[in-house]
Amino acid sequence: MAFPKDMKTLNSKAILNTWKSADMIVGMTTSIAWLYSNTHNEALAAGDRTLMIEEPVEVLRRMFHCE
Repeated sequence: MAFPKDMKTLNSKAILNTWKSADMIVGMTTSIAWLYSNTHNEALAAGDRTLMIEEPVEVLRRMFHCE
């Protein structure tokens, strides 16, 4: 799932319901504001796990073999 671009979108019911129904949330963004949001806290309370990856896109691309 793509992360919302602003906190207003992050606090929408659609995002909350999607995150709560997920098994794991993977954050691959330079902003960590979502990590401290009520939406994230509710998802954690629902049993979700979170993995935060803070590497630049260029570094992540080098990890995968592309032909």
